[in-house]
Amino acid sequence: MKIIKDIDAQIENLKRQKREVMANRNSALKGVVETVRDYGFTWEEIQEGIARLSSKVKKEKAPARYRKDGMEWSGKGRKPLWVIEHLNAGGSIEDLTIQ
Repeated sequence: MKIIKDIDAQIENLKRQKREVMANRNSALKGVVETVRDYGFTWEEIQEGIARLSSKVKKEKAPARYRKDGMEWSGKGRKPLWVIEHLNAGGSIEDLTIQ
């Protein structure tokens, strides 16, 4: 059956690809271990470095451009419900602009 032979060939191809990926991972890991040893990093330094490098950069919040009844909006992203309601009631965005 040709279909079974094709599937078997795909399985063998995937197994070969997996072996290659695992070999690359092992090689990369060996390089990491050598670097850690060469520089004398401690486990704590590695953990701190991972945490520091993987933490998301916190963006500064954009200043508010619009305000109504104590609610504020920077004008970025989706319009808040209170802005939509104001506009639907016939108001304009300029009415909400902070001076």
